Amino acid sequence: MIQVRLAASRRRPRRRSGRDAAILAALTAGSIALAACGSGGETTEAAEEITTLRIDVLSEPSTLDPLSLNDTPAQRVYRMVYDSLFDWNEQTTEVEPQLADALPEVSADGLTYTVPLRDDVTWHSGETFTADDVLFTFEQVRDTDNSSVWASAVSAVADVAKTDDQTVTFTLNNPYTYFPEKLAMVPIVSAAAGYQPNDNLSRDMVGTGPFSFENWQAGEQIRLVRNETYYGGAPALEAIEFHVVPEDTTRVANLRNGTSHIAPELAPALLDLVRDSGQQAEVAAGNVTRVYLYPNMQDGRPTADAEVRQAIAWAVDRKAIIDTVYDGAARSASTYLSYGSRYHVEELGDFYGDGGDTTQAQSHLDEATTAPAEPLNFVVNNLPALVDAAAIIQQSLAAAGIQVEIEPMDFGAMVPRLLDQEYDLLLTTAPVSVTAGFAPDYPAIGLHSESVPNWNRFTDPQMDELLTAAQRAPAGDESAAAWRAVQEYDLVTLGQIQLVSAQYTEGFSKDLTGYTPSNLAWLHNVPTIGTD
Repeated sequence: MIQVRLAASRRRPRRRSGRDAAILAALTAGSIALAACGSGGETTEAAEEITTLRIDVLSEPSTLDPLSLNDTPAQRVYRMVYDSLFDWNEQTTEVEPQLADALPEVSADGLTYTVPLRDDVTWHSGETFTADDVLFTFEQVRDTDNSSVWASAVSAVADVAKTDDQTVTFTLNNPYTYFPEKLAMVPIVSAAAGYQPNDNLSRDMVGTGPFSFENWQAGEQIRLVRNETYYGGAPALEAIEFHVVPEDTTRVANLRNGTSHIAPELAPALLDLVRDSGQQAEVAAGNVTRVYLYPNMQDGRPTADAEVRQAIAWAVDRKAIIDTVYDGAARSASTYLSYGSRYHVEELGDFYGDGGDTTQAQSHLDEATTAPAEPLNFVVNNLPALVDAAAIIQQSLAAAGIQVEIEPMDFGAMVPRLLDQEYDLLLTTAPVSVTAGFAPDYPAIGLHSESVPNWNRFTDPQMDELLTAAQRAPAGDESAAAWRAVQEYDLVTLGQIQLVSAQYTEGFSKDLTGYTPSNLAWLHNVPTIGTD
């Protein structure tokens, strides 16, 4: 077991970034109160009926292919169009049937899952949904030539067979405690539509979900319309429009004046401005996003040296990021298995404390065999919060003797750099709920050597063994011990360098009565807006 050495907490007054300060000044220069608001921000008029829901997002997807990518911009759209065999119930935190007609029947040895399918589902193109579509989907996911982002989720599957048009049987190579949760992750695609990776479904969608695809105006908006024949009942909303609005100033103004209805990932410092105008804003504490660094693991790169990675992990001033960037709506993070996840160990998850420990960082640099001699190329996903965080990271590393040059990039341009390993450090985010649902085994997606989304090619046989054992361990004490071992070794190897766990923040219209931001990052509750 590793020795846990917690860095001393260094509390400081909360600061706002220059970007947030400018936004606050711009928005408070004019009248904050809207005509429809009374004192205290309470509305004095009845809620307006919303038929077309406008969502102002920071960036558009790079692809709509539901088998290719699981980043938030893409899932936020395609999860409205595609269904899976199962769905997550946010109240019970259990899976429940979606395209399946009931929970799976599991054999005594835990190797066979028999899934009955609904017989009242049609594709948006008019064809009938059958077991053939399920078989086709999992064939595409399991085909290594397709490099599906969901391949690791179903790596335990040995065979998928059709019993009849309404029954599918999955046979596993080994017991897998979290297999039903994995079936809730994989979107089912149409066999009739066919599939070519990042081709026919990258700019079009044919699903079975509550909304169907209408059009995508690149750089501007994506429009979905109501599926009138949805098997779960047609949604109350007639349409959903995702508008690309990268400026927080505009997103807040649009929300305040009623132009838009939802602003995901709103800067926490701006929530009170939304509330003061009579609109609504919440911090979804259960919707946690990992803010982390990919270190380049190629031989010869300084970041391939574990001692350099340790130095970086100790050097970063996490508290400054929490206070300045997230206005307190975050906490320090050290392990891939994040705070709030099942089997997360708090003393390990807070191993580096608030960070900013230059003494510890320099001691690890002294042990490094490939300490950085030149400034590191530091690629940053060009989102306002991450650019602000990158500046803090740059200052922190400089204090420890590591120089970096920041290169902000839009997500679409950043992905090829990540895949081609053209960086030293890369800063991005990943909502835990996107990859995890309610299962704790998402670290295998990023750390197992055979996982497709192990984007920085981290390879460690011992980590592979620990992850596999944890995925197979029965729920309870055995799983707790297995996942503790994963977290302990994660702190030794640092395949990814975790920085903070940020809580999801959202502004939304006062007219969305009964609406609650989801703990799942793809606006899971939006299709229910306007329904009883």
